[in-house]
Amino acid sequence: MFWQWRPRATWPPKYASDGQHGHQQRGWTQCRCVKHARWSGRTVENGRMMEHHDGSRGRRPGGNRDEVSRSAWVRKKGRNARVKLGRLRDHCLAYVNGRLIGPRARRELPVPVTMVGVWRTKNLEVVRALVAQLPEGSQVHLHCLDEAGTLGELAGHTRDRGPGARMKLLQRLLDDNPQEADRWILIVDDDISFPLAGVDAFIALAVAAGLDLAQPAHLPTSASTFQVTAVRLGSLVRLTRFVEVGPVVLVSPRVRGAVLPFPVDVEMGWGLDVEWTQLVDQGFRLGVVDAAPLVHQGPAGTSYSRPREFAVLKDRLARVGANSSHELARDTGQIWRPWQPRPRWRVS
Repeated sequence: MFWQWRPRATWPPKYASDGQHGHQQRGWTQCRCVKHARWSGRTVENGRMMEHHDGSRGRRPGGNRDEVSRSAWVRKKGRNARVKLGRLRDHCLAYVNGRLIGPRARRELPVPVTMVGVWRTKNLEVVRALVAQLPEGSQVHLHCLDEAGTLGELAGHTRDRGPGARMKLLQRLLDDNPQEADRWILIVDDDISFPLAGVDAFIALAVAAGLDLAQPAHLPTSASTFQVTAVRLGSLVRLTRFVEVGPVVLVSPRVRGAVLPFPVDVEMGWGLDVEWTQLVDQGFRLGVVDAAPLVHQGPAGTSYSRPREFAVLKDRLARVGANSSHELARDTGQIWRPWQPRPRWRVS
């Protein structure tokens, strides 16, 4: 028989006369777990750990009552509050995008690009949706990391299969499929989506803003690393001194000679965005497109050797005299607002 002990939801408990869990401290009640649709908990035995209704662990009342502490309760409530706040921000962003930024973004005409990426068969539908959003006349060259599995609708775009390092595979795709000198290059990962505006809107706004190296902003629910890449309300495009190496990067024809080919010692891309920060001093524009934000499923760095990538990153930081990438990831303060027909840096 399975039993479940249910603590009170308030803190401190109203009836905490003996122990911290209130008037139910001595009683174990049989409880149906609605969330998991099964009987939750463990058999009641003295001194054994019990499973609480919310999935946390604690001891039977009368044992070690300090395991469920006030700090743990506060942390749980704080996590729930942050999740709710993130959802509220998403609704606000969706409203602003649909009522103000969305129509403004759709007035820009996208240009054809060449999309290159490395993908896995489990993300077939995600990549297929990205390909469908590309502007008319775009080219797609992909590499599948899985040697087995169906390619589906991406069979005509997949040039090769097999494992390998991300940046080396991307460079091979570019070498095997030469592009015109005026062609924009779009580098994508296989675990992203554009829930508010399509990838074509991102391309159109980056081109209209005159960016040489661009990336879409991250929504609050996206797996991101840098604060500068978080989406900003009331902004179409921001000029920055930093563009992350993934999950999406747009390379203009003007900056291709300074960015390509990728360095041979860079496998997954760590440290490459540190080098790109020097492009600002050479007269190139780096920026983040807020009007077409993405969601990166992540987390990053789970399928390759992180120690080696950290070593490459440390070497790149030493070259530019920085201790961390976060020191370099910052805005310039120049923003293209939705009510402006063109960004000020292009008008001047």
